[in-house]
Amino acid sequence: MSFNQEIITTSNNLINNHYFVKRISEENIQKQQESFNRLLQNLEKGDDAQIDTVLSEREFVAPEEQLDPDLQEQLFNKLQKLK
Repeated sequence: MSFNQEIITTSNNLINNHYFVKRISEENIQKQQESFNRLLQNLEKGDDAQIDTVLSEREFVAPEEQLDPDLQEQLFNKLQKLK
């Protein structure tokens, strides 16, 4: 196992050992859904030019080394087709 993977495994073990799942009420779920829907309604809608501008200004981050190069290319091609 690589050193990086050791660090990730250890970190996951530390985090997961202190993580608890707590059931929430249906009422709470409904309130969260309503709040989320209000948020979506209040968000500004951007036109294609605004969206392209924001996307062009984002920082480029190299893909993770473990990511299959063929999968990277397929994803890149799909994103290009959406433009």
